[in-house]
Amino acid sequence: MRRFTALGMVWLATGLLGCATLTGAASDENTRKAVSRLEVGTDHLTNGRSALALREFLAAEQFDPKALRARAEAFDRPLFKQRLAEYIGRRWTEHRKGRSC
Repeated sequence: MRRFTALGMVWLATGLLGCATLTGAASDENTRKAVSRLEVGTDHLTNGRSALALREFLAAEQFDPKALRARAEAFDRPLFKQRLAEYIGRRWTEHRKGRSC
């Protein structure tokens, strides 16, 4: 259930970042800060800390929304489907191994 919540948060963050607009050219420093915040947020999300992840994603948006949008596109539908299928496959295998004991 946590994985589905985490995936939902990624989807929400992607949507939020997609609505952002940039009112000028962002500096390299702002891009670096934004990417750093996004990476921290992704780590929080991976470890089940949804609230902290959302806070980092929203803070990152203030630095460079265009860079974040480009990075968020890595979570496109085909990649999501592939990762979800792999996750379900692993969990199903673990489940079957547990029942055979």
